[in-house]
Amino acid sequence: MTSWTDANPGRRFYGCGMYKIQGSKRCNHFVWYDEEMGARVKDMISTLNQRLISAKVTIEEGKKVEDELNKQIKDLKMKIKNLKILIVIILVCSVGSISIRLL
Repeated sequence: MTSWTDANPGRRFYGCGMYKIQGSKRCNHFVWYDEEMGARVKDMISTLNQRLISAKVTIEEGKKVEDELNKQIKDLKMKIKNLKILIVIILVCSVGSISIRLL
């Protein structure tokens, strides 16, 4: 497994399969696989991890805006289609009215 805490970001370790399970029967087997990193490396990894989380939030917000805009585009296309139909109906009625008058 990999730790993503601020104290040990990106540091790998071995843990029992029950490691994340809460309760009285939780296994406590835990051994670090990697050596401890220096403070500078920990800070860099933590900072990059926070930037990644922030970027993911920004992407999700962008997807919501995109979905709303796509919905608006779909609605506008439907309105355009309805207006085209209305224009055709008006033209047909106008031509029909002119034809009747000519007779």
